[in-house]
Amino acid sequence: MFSLKNLLKFVLYSETYIWVDVLLIKETPRAILVVFDGKEIWLPKT
Repeated sequence: MFSLKNLLKFVLYSETYIWVDVLLIKETPRAILVVFDGKEIWLPKT
């Protein structure tokens, strides 16, 4: 859960990152297949 302080930091500071849990399924020379929120997503490596 986010606290009000964390939400304000996220809005005010652009260098803030949100970490999420993903599962790496497959890696190819051009893309990575991950599972996030129950969905399989291909992410390009470029």
